[in-house]
Amino acid sequence: MDSNEVRAKTLDEIITARRTVRRFTEPSPSRELVERVVRAGLLAPYSGLGVTREDFRRIIVISRQSPVMLQANAILTRNVVTIRKELEQEMTQDPQARTKGQAYLQVLRRIDADGAPPIVAKAPYFLVVAEEKAIPHVEHCSLAHCLQNMWLEATALGLGFQLVTATQRVSDNPEFARLLGLPVGVYDLDGCLLGYAAETPRPMPRPDSKKVVTWL
Repeated sequence: MDSNEVRAKTLDEIITARRTVRRFTEPSPSRELVERVVRAGLLAPYSGLGVTREDFRRIIVISRQSPVMLQANAILTRNVVTIRKELEQEMTQDPQARTKGQAYLQVLRRIDADGAPPIVAKAPYFLVVAEEKAIPHVEHCSLAHCLQNMWLEATALGLGFQLVTATQRVSDNPEFARLLGLPVGVYDLDGCLLGYAAETPRPMPRPDSKKVVTWL
């Protein structure tokens, strides 16, 4: 195979091997491995038209040993309560929400319950990605590109990765921004967990290209 085919084959293998990891081992990845994942995120595309700051993208790495981890976990857990109440209210008014929101509601209730496992403190690292709010409002797309790069790099390095979508909901939370050393209201946020997987999750079903791809 030529060099292009070799690269493409390697990328195909990484994409196929990627999983959402929900249980992590106690040992932590080295700082060098974490920095490689971070670099991959910084290489992701962004909205050049909307950028006004030199630090338009920032990544905050929080280790399990840091007191910030427990504080971040507490803020996210409190926000889960708010999300649950909003969903319960929506489900009383919207039939579609009642039909499609049941599984998510159960997840929120488990997190909210006494003794529930921590949202982010279960992993060696919680990474928060911050993207400058811009016009046009495509920062959420840039965050997705950034996390995509990080996830693929983590997979290539044999690391476990889990998205923490609850991070998005605290983008405008002043307490959370101050905890991370960010100016309030300047960035949209997203996050992920990083560590070694305690188990290898099974692959999730994906659409059959023969059934869902249309050539015009």
